[in-house]
Amino acid sequence: MYRMLESNKELKSEKIEDDKSVVRSFLKDILKIQCEDNAIKTIRRLGKSKGDVRPLLISFRNLETKIRLSKSVEAQRC
Repeated sequence: MYRMLESNKELKSEKIEDDKSVVRSFLKDILKIQCEDNAIKTIRRLGKSKGDVRPLLISFRNLETKIRLSKSVEAQRC
């Protein structure tokens, strides 16, 4: 995901939790996808932190969530 603002927290674990929270709210509020708390397997920022907003790489625990996300994004484009 691109253009998701980064947390300004110091601890890496707190930054990851903030990123997960932002992604879950984006899925729920914008894409209308219900996502359980454990649906996200891993989440990480790509590249080095240079003050720019870095993209998020997200892995889901099951394929169903990924398919629902893809369909929802495609529907938003039309």
